[in-house]
Amino acid sequence: MLLNEIRQVQQIKNVYVSSYQALSGAGFEGLESIPRDRVIPFIENEEEKISIEVRKILVNREEITLRFPESGSIAFKKSLKDKILQLR
Repeated sequence: MLLNEIRQVQQIKNVYVSSYQALSGAGFEGLESIPRDRVIPFIENEEEKISIEVRKILVNREEITLRFPESGSIAFKKSLKDKILQLR
């Protein structure tokens, strides 16, 4: 329903949604397998890969234990700058 409301203001080009399953989905063993007090775990060669392929890789890593978050973005066919300025 929200996308329909947005579409009435401006034509939508693309909608992107990512969902992340909580570590609790793996049960107690899954929670026990993660390191404590670390937001970004060490993953071998990851830093090098990001520096080489920065335009291809978007990383979001957090220890999310009890939630199932989602993130999203909307790309429009035309700029919204004029419509945003009208709201001021």
